[in-house]
Amino acid sequence: MNSTTRDNEVRGARTRWALCAWIACALMGCALGAARNETSDEPSSQAAVHPTGAPSLYVVDAANTLQSFDADGNSLRKFQFNPQVGTLNGGLALFEGHVYATSVKGEGADVTSRVFAYDAITLKQVRLHLGAFTVPGDAGSAGAYRAILYNPVAGRFYVASDRLGLLVFDRLGAYIPRTGAPAEKAAPISALAYDSTLHALWGVIDRHTVTISHDGAPLPGLPALGAQYRHGRGAVALAFCPGDGDGADPAGALAVAFGEPRLGPHSVGTGRTYDAGGKPIGTFYGGKIVNAHAMACSSRGDIFIAADNGLLQYTVEGAKSGSHSYSQQLTAPIYGVLATN
Repeated sequence: MNSTTRDNEVRGARTRWALCAWIACALMGCALGAARNETSDEPSSQAAVHPTGAPSLYVVDAANTLQSFDADGNSLRKFQFNPQVGTLNGGLALFEGHVYATSVKGEGADVTSRVFAYDAITLKQVRLHLGAFTVPGDAGSAGAYRAILYNPVAGRFYVASDRLGLLVFDRLGAYIPRTGAPAEKAAPISALAYDSTLHALWGVIDRHTVTISHDGAPLPGLPALGAQYRHGRGAVALAFCPGDGDGADPAGALAVAFGEPRLGPHSVGTGRTYDAGGKPIGTFYGGKIVNAHAMACSSRGDIFIAADNGLLQYTVEGAKSGSHSYSQQLTAPIYGVLATN
């Protein structure tokens, strides 16, 4: 065999190997619905990167981006989600150094939803197992995922869905069938919060704040919240406030945002914090809250509301806080927010 023939065979083998690798990678990306990892492939997509501290807040905005901020309000990282894959719709959870985010694609009866994972520090995409956070065909169509959280005591993920109610997945994202009521009879859940004091779940079902059993069945909620429905408003978002540990802020408080979804994007609502027994804390949140989408509460007592008019910040007692200029670094509407401490 002469050198020319040998070189051609080597190049041909390399070409075949590269083609096989490319096909395998492409198939994996298609199967996982992978978005481009802009933070590593295109540095220009990282806006205002200031690695001055650990991430304290994650936010999803109307620019289809996931951003992280430190405790001082400095932007750390930004991940630009691929619009061909779908749209980030605000569901966020943190587990073992990864941020999990929900996305939707399609509209109406054809809408589908998926969960993606990102490194909590770099926001680089983390590959999930094939079929993670999907529901088997015989369970029915879940529609859009509205919220996601991780219960460290149960070791499970919980996902709020439009059509199948509360969905349960294990640590790897494998679906766990409900043992209680049939999934097709489950009430749609629009918001979720994890009570780290009682290790329980809170949710919003038909604009009512309820506690939810681990198999997805709604239980009685806070009775005091019923008074907020007199003027046509109902609960649209909620967050659990664990307290700061030194007694300055009440432990086990629940922050709730109210609104009237039927009024559309111009629905102006309010919010308030309640203790574990349903007693109101402080006053109603001041200022205008336009169409609240999601909420988060830090251990320092900072309450964040993702709304059409920006990322709003309040104290547990209801006072408006403007210590950080998050909204100046985001594109409204804001769809999701997650506080890490």
